[in-house]
Amino acid sequence: MAEATATAPETRGGWGNDLPTRLSDLVLLRQAINEDWDVPAAVRTSIIRELSAAIESNDERMICSVFRSFLAMENANIRVRSRNPRRPKTAQQLALRSGAHCLETLK
Repeated sequence: MAEATATAPETRGGWGNDLPTRLSDLVLLRQAINEDWDVPAAVRTSIIRELSAAIESNDERMICSVFRSFLAMENANIRVRSRNPRRPKTAQQLALRSGAHCLETLK
């Protein structure tokens, strides 16, 4: 019986290392999303790319887990938007913006 180590291929998940994304990777991803872990932009891009590819899987559990991950991402986006709601523009700000746009088109 082989001993499990941190560097063994069986113990490393996806997102780098050219290894397939596993269900356990998606569970950890959802935990990171739900707990608002800071994830670098390059890693986020890689995650989205791999999730998009994983949708093509023949494994129904993988597909459901991918969609649950996308739903967790959308919930996180809603949380962020509710914490930082867009302030409505005042009439003066809108007039200044549209006036500047009109001036640019006249040039």
